[in-house]
Amino acid sequence: MDYVTFAFNDKGVIPALNWPTINLDGEDVTSTNLGYRDKLCALIGKNVISAEVYEQDKIEIIFENKAVLRISIRPEDHQFPEAATFDRKPDVWWVW
Repeated sequence: MDYVTFAFNDKGVIPALNWPTINLDGEDVTSTNLGYRDKLCALIGKNVISAEVYEQDKIEIIFENKAVLRISIRPEDHQFPEAATFDRKPDVWWVW
């Protein structure tokens, strides 16, 4: 698969074309690490505490279990024309 999609109930959807980094207990886990999928799936059902976009750098989402999900939106990390999008129907659409 070339991307991963994060759905936040009725709050919106983020398809990430750059694989996110997950930080749990101070350790960064990337898609090349053993157990990455398990750590990603462990976020399912967790509440989001905050979400921030750092322009030309990253999207950062912090969950109730203190896990931090980071999606790089740096141009040099793009593997496709865009790194991620945010869609909240009917009228919100952001592209990085």
